[in-house]
Amino acid sequence: MSDITINMSSASANGLVIRQGNQLVLTPRAEALKPQLERWLNDFEKHILFQEQFDPATSSRVFYIATSDLVEQMLAGPLLTHLSRIAPNTRVVFTKLDKRGFASQIESGEVDFSISVMESNHPSLMVTTLYRDEFVSIVRHGHPLLKSSDTVQAFCQYPHILAAQGKTLKGW
Repeated sequence: MSDITINMSSASANGLVIRQGNQLVLTPRAEALKPQLERWLNDFEKHILFQEQFDPATSSRVFYIATSDLVEQMLAGPLLTHLSRIAPNTRVVFTKLDKRGFASQIESGEVDFSISVMESNHPSLMVTTLYRDEFVSIVRHGHPLLKSSDTVQAFCQYPHILAAQGKTLKGW
């Protein structure tokens, strides 16, 4: 009868534990993942395992929403009116959207969620599209463009203003 051995060198490079004697020892990769894993487990406990049932009628929770000034202006009135009926003791705090760090705002608990025109493929965020919008043109009452039958050609003859973010020429 012969002993069967396994070469662990390739497994330890990609694995999380290696056997040393009769114990399992964390690899350097596993050690590097520990802080992130602890945060995930804490979030899991806080948001899944020990989450209290949310009752809007009795909740006194404060919700922090990161968004732009425009979205806040459009949303604040109707949202607060609706919440005053269904969740009278809740409060909403709108905070400035950090375009480069909104994922960390959410992960850290600084904000509960974000409403923005930016797309994200960040692995720890759940993203839902609320609606899709096309470019909209606004002209004054009585503008000649309103009477044109060849709207695309006529549209291109007039100067335009494009609302965009930062230095980009991508409008929103």
